[in-house]
Amino acid sequence: MTVKRWSRYETQKHEIDPKQLIPTDIIQRYVEPAERVGEGNRLLYRPALFGSGRLHFVRATYKVDKWVELDVLAHASGDEMPNEIWEEAELLEHPLDFIKPAPDDGEFADVGSGFQKAKIYKTWERALKEFLYRKQSMTIWKCADLKQYSEPGETLGDFKVRLELMVSEKRDEETEKLRKKYAKRFSTLRDKIRRAENRIEKEEAQYDQSKWNSRMSWGSTLIGAVLGRRSTRTLTSMRASSRSSKEKDDVHRAKENMNDLQEKFEDLERDFNEATAELAEKISVENLEFEALNLPPRKSDISIEPLSVCWLPWRVDSDGIAEAIY
Repeated sequence: MTVKRWSRYETQKHEIDPKQLIPTDIIQRYVEPAERVGEGNRLLYRPALFGSGRLHFVRATYKVDKWVELDVLAHASGDEMPNEIWEEAELLEHPLDFIKPAPDDGEFADVGSGFQKAKIYKTWERALKEFLYRKQSMTIWKCADLKQYSEPGETLGDFKVRLELMVSEKRDEETEKLRKKYAKRFSTLRDKIRRAENRIEKEEAQYDQSKWNSRMSWGSTLIGAVLGRRSTRTLTSMRASSRSSKEKDDVHRAKENMNDLQEKFEDLERDFNEATAELAEKISVENLEFEALNLPPRKSDISIEPLSVCWLPWRVDSDGIAEAIY
């Protein structure tokens, strides 16, 4: 809240009502005090220049088409308005509470000569239009990764929250593509593992049969030798032993092949999980890049309402310290 010490001249009694010094075609507005003046204090109304503009922010690329209304107060410096009248103007965040008719419960400060010249108001209006074009802009946030723009007035935080669902959907879409990419490789390995399991079962069955045949053959040969009979089964027994040994090797090779296939499946599974985790990290709001774009208003669309003199309430204590109460 602004605090200023007023001179004795600004608070003295006037022979002419300061309101009567304002050109008749200039609107005068009166602002209702937002606080009580308090005992021992005086209510002083001080003139300021009130301007209201309508700005059009539009850009098809950003999907922006927004009209904004702004109220501005330019305060006098002493008795006169500053040369760059709008450079130190107060941009109002909330509308003022205007009252009618003119209040009679306070004093009115002196009106500087600038306020008394009707032609100067048009100059000030043109200056306000130029000022708003130069100083006002709308920040639009751009996310190139998702080809999205924030909405007018939307903060970066709110924009990120709004993109969460879109990012989640994109992450699910890319994860599904990755899953399909790996699905054929997983299916191929599963088929190979299934065939390898069948191969092991077959080789073990053949090995068990060959061991049984080998034992039977050697048993017949030993019995014949004990009984003193000549047997032609010796060569057959040797061949059976050889086949049994071969079947045993086949079982060993089948199991080694199975181990290799299982290791390949585990490696592929590990690659898929790592790729999925990397994708989840990459496609997240926190890892997206955002660019701030400053959009100026369309100059040809700026409209300025006729300027008015706005009488603002100030509370002045016994020491002459004035405090704004609007």
